[in-house]
Amino acid sequence: MIDTIVRSFLGKWGSAALDFYLANSAWINLIILFYALALIWSQRTYKQILTQIILDLVKDFGPEVADKKPEALAKILKKRKFSWESLAALNRFPLVAPPRSYWFHTKNEKSLQSLFSPEKLAKAVAEQLQSAKGK
Repeated sequence: MIDTIVRSFLGKWGSAALDFYLANSAWINLIILFYALALIWSQRTYKQILTQIILDLVKDFGPEVADKKPEALAKILKKRKFSWESLAALNRFPLVAPPRSYWFHTKNEKSLQSLFSPEKLAKAVAEQLQSAKGK
């Protein structure tokens, strides 16, 4: 009875989609699980790379980097060259995704440069350093 009520709300196409899902639910759920795991792991990779960049900045410029505004950090970061190969080698997982993102990128020099552009990186570094300073 409940099935009939649900199918009447779904209509012809929704009922067909429900039948497809019921027939293939294990495979669909496995795909969603693997996607979620890959996304979590790639966000972890992003966090590791960001942490290494922050550690390098603090090592090079000292703890006063935490007091700088994002605009000043962006100017510093535009002049600084990063070894994208060594940053990519921090984690063997081949994907990277920024936090609160639902899609990931392959971990190569071009994608790392776009994900860690000086403006984005300055904002992320300022947030991380301010939160660490506040603790």
